[in-house]
This record gives sequence, structure tokens and C-alpha cells, in this order.
Amino acid sequence: MAHYTTISLASVVANSLRVGSDAARIAEIKSIIQEELISLWYSKPWVFARGATEIEMSAPKSGGTVSIVAGTTALTGVGTGFAATDVGSYVFAGTWNQPLEITAYTSATAVTVKTYLGTVNLSAVTYNMRKDLYTLPTDFFMPRVIVEPSGKVDLSWYGEEQFKNKHPYPDTEGNPTVASIVYTTATGAPSLRIFPIPATARLLPIFYHKTLTLPAESAAIGIPDLAEIYLLNQV
Repeated sequence: MAHYTTISLASVVANSLRVGSDAARIAEIKSIIQEELISLWYSKPWVFARGATEIEMSAPKSGGTVSIVAGTTALTGVGTGFAATDVGSYVFAGTWNQPLEITAYTSATAVTVKTYLGTVNLSAVTYNMRKDLYTLPTDFFMPRVIVEPSGKVDLSWYGEEQFKNKHPYPDTEGNPTVASIVYTTATGAPSLRIFPIPATARLLPIFYHKTLTLPAESAAIGIPDLAEIYLLNQV
């Protein structure tokens, strides 16, 4: 009830200042209200803050053969069927003991990978490509529940660094048991990384807490119009 009273009073005061010229006081009240909104939004799993989605996990690919010259980044294939969604996947090619991470897609038979550090060219070798990274909704803030449908178990969560230390590459197939949230440097968009990699394509249901996006503000006083938050004590 304290939150409701605080926001209500602050809103009343802010509205009373609508015709005033004290910009500093208006900005201060606006800041208090927005901080309160953020605190309340993330304090509990409110019904209107819940989100749900399904991620289509890919099966490993191994059709055709691939080739790459030592010290280069151009991976070419024959009968490979590469796709734009393969960016971020790892290619285990021939006898080379480190996977090649795909960084860009060109065509069904050509992709760019991080530099192949081997000293021997790989020519028309068999491969296995595994994908462990999937884009999450833009309003994703934190997971509530993710249940692997085949194993019917909740996935365990690791921090990004801990996950990478334990599972640097998707080198194992099986029902996913652990996951981590990854944020790309370029866009800040969240992605889900899983381990192990499922042997067949399947859907992964995800229930999560949404990120708070403040609505457009009034040009006069900048008070968000978010009625549900003002009445949180009734939810």
C-alpha cells in the first residue's frame, strides 16, 4: 500500500506543477516516480509482467562435405544447405579438434567462420554442425521457468562466464539440462545458450519476466501512463 500512496501523491504533486516553470522540481518528481515504477515492476512476478515464448531448437546438421584453407575464414561446402539462422553455430570439421564458429552467412554452400587455426587444409571432409544459441524476445528480462519437454525437467541456470567455462563448445548431444542468457555487444539483445544439444529438432517453452518499457511521456511533466502499476496493490 505504501507504493500506491507514494506514487499517487507524487502524481498529484506533479500534475499540480503542470503550469509551473520549476523544471528542476518537475524532473525530480518524474525521477522518483520512474524509480518507483521500476522497483515495483521487478519486485514480484505480476501477471501483466509475465511473458511466454517457444524456441525451435535445431537438430545437428551433417549433410554434404566442407572445405577450408589453413589460416583463413571462408568455409565452403558441397551439399551443405547452410542457412542464415546457422550464424553462431559451430562446425566440427574432419579431424580438427576445435569447432569453427560461423560468423556470417553467404549462401547454402558458403559461410564465414572464425579463423581456422589448423596448419593442414581441410578438403571435402565430413562435418557436424551444432547450434546452441537462440534469440529471445526483445522484452525478455529474466527466466521464470524453462522445462525441457523430452526430459520434463527444469533447466539449471549458469551465468554467462560460468557457462562458457564449463561448456565452451556444443560438443555433446542429448536433452538440454543447463542454460545461460547471453547479451550481444552490438545490440544488447538477449539470447539463450543451451547444453547439451538436442539430437532432433524440438520446441523449448520459456516463461519469463518481461523488461519494463516506460510508455511515452507527457511533454509537459513526463509522467508515464501505466495504470496497472499505480494499482499494484490490487493485482
